[in-house]
Amino acid sequence: MQYQIVGILLIFISLILGYLSLQAYRKNNFRKAVLWLVVIGLSLRLFIASDRYLHKWDESYHALVAKNMISDPFAPKLYKEALIEYDYRNWTKNHIWLHKQPFPLWTMGASLTIFSHSAFAVRLPSILLGTLGIWIIFLLGARLFNQKAGAIAAFFMATNGLILELTSGRSPTDHIDVFFLSFVLFAILTVVEFQKTKKIKYLFFTGLLTGISVLCKWLPGLVVIPVWMVLTHGGLPFNKWLASLAFLILITLAIFLPWQIYTYIEFPTEFIWEQEFNSRHITEALIYPENGYFYHWRKIWMLYGAMVYIPLAYYVYRMISNKISRAGLAVLVWFLLPYVFFTFVQTRMQGYTLFAAPALFLMIGVFISEELERHWKTFNAVRYLLISLLLILPLIHTFERLKPFHSRDINPGWIKQIKSLPQEIHEDRVAIFNAQHYVNIMFYTPFLAYEDVPSKEEVEKLQQKGYTVYVNTSPAIPVGILEMKEVRTLKLIQDN
Repeated sequence: MQYQIVGILLIFISLILGYLSLQAYRKNNFRKAVLWLVVIGLSLRLFIASDRYLHKWDESYHALVAKNMISDPFAPKLYKEALIEYDYRNWTKNHIWLHKQPFPLWTMGASLTIFSHSAFAVRLPSILLGTLGIWIIFLLGARLFNQKAGAIAAFFMATNGLILELTSGRSPTDHIDVFFLSFVLFAILTVVEFQKTKKIKYLFFTGLLTGISVLCKWLPGLVVIPVWMVLTHGGLPFNKWLASLAFLILITLAIFLPWQIYTYIEFPTEFIWEQEFNSRHITEALIYPENGYFYHWRKIWMLYGAMVYIPLAYYVYRMISNKISRAGLAVLVWFLLPYVFFTFVQTRMQGYTLFAAPALFLMIGVFISEELERHWKTFNAVRYLLISLLLILPLIHTFERLKPFHSRDINPGWIKQIKSLPQEIHEDRVAIFNAQHYVNIMFYTPFLAYEDVPSKEEVEKLQQKGYTVYVNTSPAIPVGILEMKEVRTLKLIQDN
């Protein structure tokens, strides 16, 4: 009930702030309009991130590795100690954890160090990056096109349902994709600054941010480089342009290559396996094999509104008819490269193309500000209808993801029990088995936890190493395990 009341208040306040933003927009006070959008975006992110537990896919794993990296930033571990046999190929139960690049994990670890070991501290970097992104996309739109386009793009960045849901950790790929989206966006803003000023510091920042984006979610972050090539081509003498491109690539490599070399040397088995596994995503449908080649193109209407195909078609038409500006072509390249590439990648998930979302937001902003508002004035009814649909339809999916009017237990009994375990169990070295929320247990307590029932050999091995073994009896387990000496039992609440 409390969640519903807060949700109702949130929507009410967001509507008021949205009205204030619209009024400022109509008065051409675009910075003020975007500041109200920043407040809305921050409020929505704080609300949706209010669950007091870690979500299973994939947030809990990212959070646990981030916690373990606090004490050893250069040894990413899921299980801090490998006390029993494990399969290094199983990223949900292994020891050395190279399933994701390190930068988001380092940042979450820093947040946990500063703000305590909580789910909110895990989400805080994503909340801040996503909120900053609202202002950054406004600046990018204003520099590339006009302030109206930037303000419209900021509206979508503030309210997009998928971005909000990933910020909350409720959806797979969670904070990794928020980081990835953010640093690609930040890098492209520095591209524009370099294009306009030709200052070497912006070229350096582009390389730095591009390298960080690769350290968030691997090589698709290099999309920044073709965008840079399109925007800057012809703006410098060819030899200087080529030298600048080489410098950009060099800085980018200097940022992300050391981690790859280091992990290959230190953890060769895990590194080679993860690289092979990543490659298999391209050739094998590891998740949802029925999605098909048009999965990402079909998904656009749900993620960004059914009318979004109109500005997209408008942009493609402008490109084909050679009526597109260099800035427009760069944004189209930013959007199309990921979508074309991931069309042919056999494993498909909705977050894979998220880093192209700002490009689509900018295209919608340009379509509304330059086409509809300037050239459709004789078709006012159609113009207002189309603008309304472009803005409102995506909000339907935002509501579906926010669930502001639904009853939701943000602090369920099972997480309260997990957090209280250190008060109930006083041994220092503890291993808990048959635990549904084994990752949450390891995050919130100093104990090791396993999802499976242990074998006699595993129990004996742990006891020899000085561990007290607990087995959860809910749900029921084989009677034999309870007959073993020095195996203690507890009853953990299951999440049904």
